[in-house]
Amino acid sequence: MVVLNKADLATPRDREKLRMFIRGLNPKAEVIETERGRVPLERVLGTGRFDPARLGQPIPWADELCRATKSEADEYGITSFVFRARRPFHPRRLLDLLQDESQTGALLRSKGFVWLATRHGTVGL
Repeated sequence: MVVLNKADLATPRDREKLRMFIRGLNPKAEVIETERGRVPLERVLGTGRFDPARLGQPIPWADELCRATKSEADEYGITSFVFRARRPFHPRRLLDLLQDESQTGALLRSKGFVWLATRHGTVGL
């Protein structure tokens, strides 16, 4: 059984695509669409669907979920790092880094505050 919560927030087309995906993983799974997590109890309790004899048996679709896949970082060469320092940046060296031609095509993203050594009273975002 798969419970699709917040189904009211998805388009009918998106819900159908998700149901098809679930059927691909487990054709026997009952799909219950809910809003705000409300599921009629008779749909989940006392259904007789639980089979203890199947515990420990291989689940055909589990291999697909566990298969090692290439991460986006590996596939697209994405890297990231966290830089934390209270020391302000030297403005020329920071500019040189941002204009470094070896970084052509690179997307740089920063988050947080930055201080320049020549602008003590100014904080950048």
